[in-house]
Amino acid sequence: MKAKKKRCPYCGQWYTPDARTARFQKACNRKSCRKERRRQKMRDWTARHPDYQTYRNTKVRTWAAARNYWKQYRASHPEYVRKDNKRRVRARKRLKVSAKQTTIHQITVNKLNSIRKNEPVLSAKQTAIDRRMDSLINLLIWKELSAKQTDIASITGSVP
Repeated sequence: MKAKKKRCPYCGQWYTPDARTARFQKACNRKSCRKERRRQKMRDWTARHPDYQTYRNTKVRTWAAARNYWKQYRASHPEYVRKDNKRRVRARKRLKVSAKQTTIHQITVNKLNSIRKNEPVLSAKQTAIDRRMDSLINLLIWKELSAKQTDIASITGSVP
């Protein structure tokens, strides 16, 4: 008995499923469709087992610690150690930049919030709009200067 044609949910093309697995087959035999089907299955499985990865990581760490695995591995794989050290240095640098970006963002938000507030009139000639424009110009100048300091620090390797 020949299996009925099915439509592939990934590419939309009609296909004839394998007669042995017609009841179960969800996608056509194209490589991209099979790959997407596997991705979908993995997403579904991970959604049904949300704490599996935590459990697995704990189990692997316990096993490795009991056998002193990582110390032995690093001793016998100097290339891995070199690459890992470079990766760690890059990660630390990204963390510093991220922290600085967060600080700059917070300062910017604070400055904008102070502009938004109704501040008392500083002089009889200055209107509220003029004060806000002055504050915005000061903010833009500050952002430009902080960006230049960041550029200088990245060139010299120092933190401003």
